[in-house]
Amino acid sequence: MTSRWQATGLNNRVLGTEPDGRPISFTGIAIWEIRWTEDGPKLAHNWVERSAWELYQSLTSGSDD
Repeated sequence: MTSRWQATGLNNRVLGTEPDGRPISFTGIAIWEIRWTEDGPKLAHNWVERSAWELYQSLTSGSDD
């Protein structure tokens, strides 16, 4: 199972940056490995990737991208 998602909010010290209250947004994907057992579905693994580096760059660049 996979999903693509977007998180939004305000910068209240995200990633250790100064809390300036600017709107922030970043995207990511999640992948789950589900295994079926006698007792039903069980989560075997979960991987998440997010655009944290791009968010950090936009918060520290000095511009309002």
